[in-house]
Formats: sequence, C-alpha cells, structure tokens
Amino acid sequence: MIEATQKTALESSGFRDMVAFYLGTNQYALDIARVRGINKLLPITEVERAPDYVKGLVNLRGQVVTVLDLNLRLGQASTSVTRDSRIIIVSSEEEGVGLLVDRLNDVVHAASDLIEAPPANLDGIQGDFFVGVYKAAESLIGILDVDELLKTSE
Repeated sequence: MIEATQKTALESSGFRDMVAFYLGTNQYALDIARVRGINKLLPITEVERAPDYVKGLVNLRGQVVTVLDLNLRLGQASTSVTRDSRIIIVSSEEEGVGLLVDRLNDVVHAASDLIEAPPANLDGIQGDFFVGVYKAAESLIGILDVDELLKTSE
C-alpha cells in the first residue's frame, strides 16, 4: 500500500519522472530523483560471504560501489549479463549502490492519476518492493521502492 507521504509526493506535482528499464520482458521504473547515474557494465569484483544478490564491487571514478543483481534481489532468476546490461546507480543514505538491470528503456513522464497502489504480488515479486504501478499505454510498469531494495536481509 502507498503510505501517506509517498502518495502525497506522487500526487502533488501531477506527474512523476522515472527511469524505466527491463528485467527480462517485464518493465520496472525508479524515481528519477533517486538515480545518480547510469553506466555500462564495469569490471565487477566478487565479494565473499555476501548475500547471493550482491554481484560485487565496482570502481566508479575512484568510488567503490556495491552492485546488486536486481533480479536476484527481487527473488527472480539471476540477470544474464549482455552488452545491453546497465548499472543504475541509486542513492542510499550513505553511498551510491548499483542495480544491475537487463537493459534500459527510457525516462517516463507518468501522470499521477495513472499510478495505482501496488498489488500484493507483481510478476511474481512481493508487493513490498513497489511503491506503485504505472498504467502505461501498452503495459504496466512496476515502480520500485529504492529504500526497500536496499534493506539488508534480516
């Protein structure tokens, strides 16, 4: 369910800009305000004893950034790395974190009245990972909750 503060933010401007991307054939999006940058795949150094969804670390202009396999984080099969794969750097409280995605789509300028509360399950993914669902012209785009994605497993 969209919390009051999130719903107010969604509705206040009338529109919401998001970075849309694909995981497999499904489309998802992140609030553009949380995106620091988008990079082609960089050499990733694996981290021992990290959760399975932690792909590893990359050196991004002298800053060490943790990269998460977004598919694994969402409980799906691992992302297949291709030349279309991208790392979306999102901001957390302390640092940037990279999210490995299959390919980018575009920046979406979504009308707030076309954004609904997320269902309990979307594409086999728990609804807790979403802040909403955007009803685009030909598809549904799940809007991911960056804070929920970055929570560490208990």
